[in-house]
Amino acid sequence: SDSTLYYVESSRDAHKNVAESLVSISIEISTIREVLTRWYQLVDCAMEIFLPGGTTKMFAFTDSKQRDAFLTLLSRLGSPSTSSPGRSNTTMERLTKRWLDGDSTNFEYLMHLNKLSGRTFNDLMQYPIFPFILSDYESSKIDLRNRNIYRVLCKPISVQDESKEKQYKDNYAALDHELNQSKEKASCGSDLGPYHYGSHYSSSGIVLHFLVRLQPFTEMSLSYQDGSFDLPDRMFHNMSTSWHLASKGSSTDVKELIPELFYLPEAFVNLDGLKFGVRQNGDVIDNVVFPQYCDKDPRLFVRVHRQALESDHVRENLCDWIDLIFGFKQSGKPALEAINVFHPATYYGFDLNSIKDPVQREARRTMIKMYGQTPKQLFTKPHPRPVKLYNEQKRLADSSETKQTKP
Repeated sequence: SDSTLYYVESSRDAHKNVAESLVSISIEISTIREVLTRWYQLVDCAMEIFLPGGTTKMFAFTDSKQRDAFLTLLSRLGSPSTSSPGRSNTTMERLTKRWLDGDSTNFEYLMHLNKLSGRTFNDLMQYPIFPFILSDYESSKIDLRNRNIYRVLCKPISVQDESKEKQYKDNYAALDHELNQSKEKASCGSDLGPYHYGSHYSSSGIVLHFLVRLQPFTEMSLSYQDGSFDLPDRMFHNMSTSWHLASKGSSTDVKELIPELFYLPEAFVNLDGLKFGVRQNGDVIDNVVFPQYCDKDPRLFVRVHRQALESDHVRENLCDWIDLIFGFKQSGKPALEAINVFHPATYYGFDLNSIKDPVQREARRTMIKMYGQTPKQLFTKPHPRPVKLYNEQKRLADSSETKQTKP
């Protein structure tokens, strides 16, 4: 209407029994704070509406024309217009400067980057991405000033152990050779190419893996696994195990983290007493097992985890991880050199219509829904380092040189 946006689910679109009530949403247009265009399953056909109190709603249309026509209508009724490329660039520059000047925390800046790159809590396939920060989950005590306890932020999570690099390089080379030799390359679509990893660092399965102990993710996880939980040994049960598998223990587990692991202790606790089963070693899956330095306290772990994220070391090197996920090392030659190339079906711009074979096209469609999606690229050049830290490092270096040159 002139003042309100209504969404009412039709019975033919409902993913529930007819006896249950259909979803209905009403939004006063005057309360809309911001509207951003979004991709859905790698198609530019959605939008996200931002409301007071941090509430957001995401709507996916049949195609971009329908979405754009609806946005035009919203604008005529007084809704904020969507961000233009120029405005988005200005916003990005402003947010980056705030972080560089120390006026924004690492957590806040990462949340802004996720938002501007199209990540949203409304789509498990495009959930916000946060990095693994710590590499030490075994010690009885931990010193956040010790740089040796952190992961290497300039490398993808999968190659934290240098011995893994050759494996992924060989995988890329083998696929490249196979594609060059294949006579079916043209029918598969021009967008296909070799890659280092057949899995992704962010997907709906990864989100449900970490949040399985919380509703509504518990029910969503059961639906995802056809009515049962995953195998006990594959459940999220130990931070040390999760780190080991992602960093070097598995060739298919390359997942990064999600924001909740830095602020929500309830995500680690089995408050509902869910029966996740027993691992092969006899351990019952219950609460997540924490490092010794957290004394089995989820709140203490979250506090330490957040402090690690905001540490001087991470602030100094976070830009390297941003280059991999949101920046210039996301694609092209820099991505190849950084061992950071994922399956083509995870990137924006992958065109399903380029695949002529209907069977292969449907297979790719399923892959897009399951594999995960790479964020939109925000930076085409190396992300700058924090000015204050750089100046402090330069001052210390100059001081050190002065001492060494004194007679």
